[in-house]
Amino acid sequence: MKPLKLIATIILRIILISAALVFFFSLSAEMYSKSSATDIKIGICDQDNSSLSRSIIHNIRASQYFQISENAVSYKEIQKMIDAGKIDVGVVIPYGTYKDVINKHSVNILAAINGTANPGVSKTALMMLNKIIMTMDNQLMMKVRVDDLGSIPNVRHAKMPPLMVSERVFYNPSFSMEAPMLPAFMGLAMQIVSMLIVLFGILANLKIMQAKFKHLTAARQMPIKAIIPPFIISWIIVGTSITTAFFSTMYLFGVPFTQHTIVEVTKIIFLFVLAMESISFFLVLNIKNGAILAGIITLIVMPAFMYSGFLVP
Repeated sequence: MKPLKLIATIILRIILISAALVFFFSLSAEMYSKSSATDIKIGICDQDNSSLSRSIIHNIRASQYFQISENAVSYKEIQKMIDAGKIDVGVVIPYGTYKDVINKHSVNILAAINGTANPGVSKTALMMLNKIIMTMDNQLMMKVRVDDLGSIPNVRHAKMPPLMVSERVFYNPSFSMEAPMLPAFMGLAMQIVSMLIVLFGILANLKIMQAKFKHLTAARQMPIKAIIPPFIISWIIVGTSITTAFFSTMYLFGVPFTQHTIVEVTKIIFLFVLAMESISFFLVLNIKNGAILAGIITLIVMPAFMYSGFLVP
């Protein structure tokens, strides 16, 4: 193959594979990258409408982790927002919260968590809500001047029982898979593409060589110059395609990344592709039966696919 034609073929394959992977990654990232851990979308239902509830909202808004994107008038409206994917967490401040606190009764503030969203986001949201409520509770119990809490009137309170956060998790029935499995599909795509392309490249060269040399029956009988180029070309194509698709998807979903991140992730992807292609390279050279080859590749890929679903989150 002429050099210019070879270069054009490589570029075309990179573009096609990158486009396919961007689409594939986007299906997973659509769920996984709706919000980052420092920009959690939260909906507020303030049924109490008191100085204490306004102070809670003030502290939530002041936190760097939350963005109050929706306001609701009822608990059912919070549920609908979660089902629609508009918010990652909803907070319901019940009627009589301030009155119950003054009368030394326990108060439960409900946190409705979107269980279908990124589990890291849900965990961070619940942790920070508990932190905010616990801080306010400690300040009240220690008789701190409550104007430090936000918009509560400048008075002193007696020792009060703690404010508590009760969580409830909702799962959107339109999704049938766990969120931690979504990024595993990205790893699965990388593994399959990297192994199959080098496999097809070597087998294509074998057919070409068999037309010239009838005695060739296995890929390992080919000369080195017919084996190495498909491996190197495949490594370049797959590594570049996956890297391009990965960062294109991150850019499309507004996930920030630095130049240092690009370099480090690119190294990891190329090493990962090299490892998977080396396995495929060894199998193709030593196994002629296509069914056995497919079975072995499946046994290698599927456990890694399942394990990556728990590693990535």
